[in-house]
Amino acid sequence: MRWISLILLISLHAFSQNQGDLKFIQNKGQWNSEVDFLAKVPGGTVGVSAGSFSILLVDQAKLDKDHLEGHSNLSEWSDEPANEPTEAHFFKINFL
Repeated sequence: MRWISLILLISLHAFSQNQGDLKFIQNKGQWNSEVDFLAKVPGGTVGVSAGSFSILLVDQAKLDKDHLEGHSNLSEWSDEPANEPTEAHFFKINFL
């Protein structure tokens, strides 16, 4: 568990180095009530609460591709198969 925490903290530090300062936004009912503050990072989000923090990482390139492909077919009625699920990872660290 210590290794996972260390890797997540190093990743969070790397994200902040690439993007400048992390800008946390207070949760005023726009997200799940378990999150007090949320910051966007490349390819995901970081959530913070009094007793935990969480990181959601998604395949941003696939999300962007699926979004653009959705604009090519403007008809809501289509026989096309739905897009494949997007890969994502979610980590939540609870403090003792």
